[in-house]
Amino acid sequence: MGLFENIANNIKENREKTTLQKEKLQECSKDMSLQLKATFGFKELGIPAMCTIRQRIDGTTYFGINDDVIYRIVGYEWNGPIYDHITNSNTAGNSTTEKKGKSGKMATGAIIGTLLMPGVGTAVGAAIGAGAKSKSKTNSNSNTHTVSSQSEKDSTAIIKLKNVQDGTIHSLTVNCNTQIDSKIRCFIIDEEKNTSDLSKDFSDSLKGIKALKELLDMGAITEEEFVQKKQQLLNL
Repeated sequence: MGLFENIANNIKENREKTTLQKEKLQECSKDMSLQLKATFGFKELGIPAMCTIRQRIDGTTYFGINDDVIYRIVGYEWNGPIYDHITNSNTAGNSTTEKKGKSGKMATGAIIGTLLMPGVGTAVGAAIGAGAKSKSKTNSNSNTHTVSSQSEKDSTAIIKLKNVQDGTIHSLTVNCNTQIDSKIRCFIIDEEKNTSDLSKDFSDSLKGIKALKELLDMGAITEEEFVQKKQQLLNL
């Protein structure tokens, strides 16, 4: 490929990137709405587990169609995608059967016996033919084709909300993946704390929640203890 072709391709790629960036900015500049599956904190907010979070261009945020209670998003943290490794195996095979025997030779013997000794030769040949043995051998070949793939599964993200009316802070944990994360990042997020401190606090909370879930699955703690400790971690 020549120099001019490389330049042309680079210009085309840059134009495509610029177009995608413009589309992203236009999308993020609109009133936003996103359906989420909340796993914790939704009862305190008085919203259902399957909820729709909405945000106006000015950053005011509410749930569903109830805009009487207004929030501002003051923090968001997600540790990134988690994948399940999936392996599928398909086996294809074929078999061939080979038979070997003496039936041909016995039939020939019967014919000759008939010619030499009519009646007796036929009877002897038939007796030999009845006792003839055949052998069979089966060869089989199989091929196994293995296909490996990765499937993203939902993990936990935390959205921090500040009630505009009374100033209270609420933590809402939701199921998140790469697609949901890209949409949440279009929302306006007000930073009330130093960004690095906020990120560290959220990261520690997520690690703590994960450790608690493992203890719950092992039976080391009860469901009640899990909920209590999780609430403590979310109250940063």
